[in-house]
Amino acid sequence: MKSFKKEFTLEERANESAAMIAKYPGRIPVIVERFSRSNLPEMEKRK
Repeated sequence: MKSFKKEFTLEERANESAAMIAKYPGRIPVIVERFSRSNLPEMEKRK
């Protein structure tokens, strides 16, 4: 799976985070990804 940063442009990520901040003003948007060399299973969903 591509990293979130490589899959979406800076503008797309900025727009998405601005929308999340507008919808949830008390929260901070965070991207969580699995380290490529870890033994953890792939995450089922990504937002």
